[in-house]
Amino acid sequence: MSSNPPRRRRLTTVREVCEEYLQRGMRPGQSEKFTHERRRVIGQFVAAKGDITIDNLIADDLERWIEDNPALQSGWTRLGWSTIIKRPFAWAYKKGLCDRHPFAGVAFEPGERMKPMSEEHFRILLRDTNPEFRRVLLFLWWTGARIGELVSLEWKFIDVEKGIAVLHKHKTANSRKDRAARIIYLPEKALRLLTWMLQDQRTEQTHVFLSNHGVPWTGGALALRFNRLRVRNGIPFDCKLYGARHAFGTRMAVAGVDLKTLSTLMGHTTTRMSEHYIHMAGETEHLHGALEKGLVHKKDKQQ
Repeated sequence: MSSNPPRRRRLTTVREVCEEYLQRGMRPGQSEKFTHERRRVIGQFVAAKGDITIDNLIADDLERWIEDNPALQSGWTRLGWSTIIKRPFAWAYKKGLCDRHPFAGVAFEPGERMKPMSEEHFRILLRDTNPEFRRVLLFLWWTGARIGELVSLEWKFIDVEKGIAVLHKHKTANSRKDRAARIIYLPEKALRLLTWMLQDQRTEQTHVFLSNHGVPWTGGALALRFNRLRVRNGIPFDCKLYGARHAFGTRMAVAGVDLKTLSTLMGHTTTRMSEHYIHMAGETEHLHGALEKGLVHKKDKQQ
């Protein structure tokens, strides 16, 4: 007498899919900040839609949930949140734990690319802040580091002799096929700043950048400090702290740094991610200079 095959496990509700994904589907090795943010966003979706069955779930459930959230004004933020919510359902469908991916067709348009911080605004901010935040501004301006990289930077990651900082946990660690570390290349100015900071410390600290309270900066604290400075000095709303990184990339492009080198300096996984800095440069004079240089070279060869 043959026994019936065991019943295959199926996930039937939003809550079941999300909880299973958080337990089994999250990639190991991701930063604590990244993992916390993903859990936070998924938790909010479960709180709102957790009891809906997968059979009854439609794309509009996600789209309306995001559109009705007053905190999600930026196109980039909406795109980011929708990507986070889609992951559990894509993972469960791929694993055969549910029969459909209800949000496969959901797509939010990205927002406008953030503008580079102008040198004028950079100088204004630099003059009107305390030493702790001034160090942050200078480091971002000189290295093109991401804010998350600056926040997580520890003294043990810095190799002064080689002029680099090496981060093994970083934004693109899991999207890179080689899982390579993020290397931040430190110009002489940045090395002098770091050397002085290390000598000026009164107590041993793990993290490099500390607030005026003597604790490591967080991304939220940096954003709050920057916004207060921006408002106080009448700087437009579209000037963001992250714009210091974009300003670095744009300056490198204007200076003629080749695309592959620029991609390495920025910590991008592909050169395609760095291409927009060529366009962001928007320097007519620079482009005409390159054109004239090419024409002169061709003329010399003909002679």
